[in-house]
Amino acid sequence: MKAFILLFSFALTLVTLSGCVQQPTTSEVAVDLRPAISFTPANKTQNTADFTIWVDNLAMGTADQYLTGKAALKLLTGAHKIALTRGNTIVFSETFYLGESAIKSIPLPQ
Repeated sequence: MKAFILLFSFALTLVTLSGCVQQPTTSEVAVDLRPAISFTPANKTQNTADFTIWVDNLAMGTADQYLTGKAALKLLTGAHKIALTRGNTIVFSETFYLGESAIKSIPLPQ
């Protein structure tokens, strides 16, 4: 009878301890290393929605969608022609080389 109690307590201890063991886990995180550009308003009252963003002659939306500290426009690594228009007038145009993980903040003209 003592052997049975001893065997039963050993089995109960083994089951209890094996329940406390954490199974190995893995996690995967995808890191986006693409360069990005964002836009900084000239002042707090500037209407950033007036500026249309052009990257390599393709319209990408308005500047209010990509304000510094809030959102950024992800691009591929390489040289890009960035232009801003207000209405039908080009108010900014420059070519930038953006390396991997680069973040460029472009000030909006007055």
